[in-house]
Amino acid sequence: MRRRASFLAIMAGVAVTVGIGAGSSPATPAVITGTTTQLTTDPAVQFDPSISGNVVVYTDERNGNQDVYFRQVGGSETQITTSTSPQRLHDVSGSTIVYTDLTPPINRIHAYDIVTGSDVAVSTGPDQNARIDGSVVAYERGNSGATDIWSTNLATGVEQAVAATAAVEVNPSVDGSRVVFERHAVLGAPGEIAMVDLATGQKTTLSSGTGEARRPDIDGDLVVWDVVTTSGETDIVVHNLVTGVTTVVAQPGNQRLAHVSGDVVSFDDDASGSPDIGLYHVPTGTVQLIATEPGFEFLNDISGNRIVYASNQAGNIDIWAYDFTVQMPEIAIAPLDVDFGDVNVGTTGTTIVTVSNVAGAPLTVSGAGLAPSGTPFALTPAPTLPATIAPGATLDVPIAFSPTATGLRTATLTITSDDLDEGTVQVTLAGRGVTSQPPPGQQIADLLAFFDSSVTAGTLKGNGPGSSAQGRLKALHNMIEAAGDLIRRGLVVDACQQLADARGRADGQPQPPDFVQGSAATELRQRIEAVRATLGCA
Repeated sequence: MRRRASFLAIMAGVAVTVGIGAGSSPATPAVITGTTTQLTTDPAVQFDPSISGNVVVYTDERNGNQDVYFRQVGGSETQITTSTSPQRLHDVSGSTIVYTDLTPPINRIHAYDIVTGSDVAVSTGPDQNARIDGSVVAYERGNSGATDIWSTNLATGVEQAVAATAAVEVNPSVDGSRVVFERHAVLGAPGEIAMVDLATGQKTTLSSGTGEARRPDIDGDLVVWDVVTTSGETDIVVHNLVTGVTTVVAQPGNQRLAHVSGDVVSFDDDASGSPDIGLYHVPTGTVQLIATEPGFEFLNDISGNRIVYASNQAGNIDIWAYDFTVQMPEIAIAPLDVDFGDVNVGTTGTTIVTVSNVAGAPLTVSGAGLAPSGTPFALTPAPTLPATIAPGATLDVPIAFSPTATGLRTATLTITSDDLDEGTVQVTLAGRGVTSQPPPGQQIADLLAFFDSSVTAGTLKGNGPGSSAQGRLKALHNMIEAAGDLIRRGLVVDACQQLADARGRADGQPQPPDFVQGSAATELRQRIEAVRATLGCA
């Protein structure tokens, strides 16, 4: 899952620099922090590190030629080759290290088991530049100008051609059953990135065809490579195999030797005038240099949250590691269900929904809206957006419920932010508009006061011929007074019946005949019903 370059070519150097380009990035980048550790201290040169988990493999020159060593981070180092011929161009996956043995008469790929110490040749040659993932080893076969890509399955021992064409195929990288590599029509022609799935036999061309693509790496569904643009600059390209989206991380100057693990890409960069190490966080578009010490930092590789590289910052070329964490905005909202309960019509209930940033990077809240329109819910006062919430801080969103009628009302509050996996969060709102009534005795008193004031105003009159109209008006007044007396005595059932009889004398129906008439008659009936509702009459 990695691509190496020769030590001498890197030291000769191609100018390199950094800055984000094609593709958009969110308002808030990730916050990346880490610590640097020197892994080797021998006065000789150690360079070209490979990493898988806790195992770091590197090429060493302390014995007068190039040998392969490894160490587990925090442990001692182990020399795994001792031949006077060079051994280099290695990779590691789990506990298996593969490397190129240049012992005459033919170059071959070897596999070394860290657990057992066994070391066996796994290719027939002439081969070099091996990459491994699990039990699949991919490598170059042939001489310059006629190079193909082959693979060996360590579990079955089967060698097979991955890409054996008239073109020149070099620089393989492998993840699972998928092998990516660099292909040139002829030696020296511009390169493109191709992929072969060993499980299905499917062949795919991944690069866009613009510029010269080279040095691919693959992990999961991400393939990365370098591209030399028409302007002569070198940029990093990230291709998503699921979405088909290709993103060019176009920084000023040049970046190269891209490697990917998860959603982080590491690369060599010399924007400062000498090689440094940078990383690109794919989800947020964050670009950050992580090794910028005086001197040279180069030949990177990445596994999980650890990047390894060669550096001369301690006076000679050693292997260093950078262990990092990525903090992204993370939203938390409470509560997610808001129930205002019963709120009197014509009044307002208020509450607060709290938006919290529970991660280590600033969170930008870009929107807060209510739906559907026309509900009695409102953001009062509405927060000023967009708003940036610092790590550990909060933003209060005040909500008001002002019912204009009785009954249950609902709405949804939608909050949008730059949280990558929860960019939109919805809060359910509910409230019930009610009309609160005073105690039954007070309602009777209010009802009689309304009766009298309506008679005085002339909006309520007796109904009937001659003097009987006044008698019927007084009779209905007496019926209501009687209901009040029954309520005071605790005779609720009798009071309900008395009020039902009074209602029947003001309901506009022919039988029994109404005792009152006028514009206030309808409200009088409604007030009688309200007393019955308070009493719980059937």
